Amino acid sequence: MIKRLQQHLAEEAQARAEKNHARLTQLTGDFHILLAELSGNSIFSDIVRRLTALSSLIISLYDSPAASACKDDEHNAIVEAIEKGDASVASELMLEHLEHVEKSLKIDDDELDDFDIESVFNEMLS
Repeated sequence: MIKRLQQHLAEEAQARAEKNHARLTQLTGDFHILLAELSGNSIFSDIVRRLTALSSLIISLYDSPAASACKDDEHNAIVEAIEKGDASVASELMLEHLEHVEKSLKIDDDELDDFDIESVFNEMLS
């Protein structure tokens, strides 16, 4: 489990170094899915997978560049707490991290009038 998490963190770091924004966005979402999968709880994994997909859609919809990638150090800190076997710290760090993600989603209801759902899906597929 730790090796899979470390490998994932290395991929995130590489995408950041290469300034590959699209890849980094995908990887940061995948981190949350990986953690859920590693929990062994299939219901929880399914919920996280759906929430990650919805978050990605919101990022595309509202063009929230700050939300498209998690902060550089937060995933690392969570994995470090897991490595140390400190569930309470890992849990606290994850809650803080999710709050940061939520706050980074810039949603302006005035923009809904101009929303074109087809363009969002076309952008995601290209």
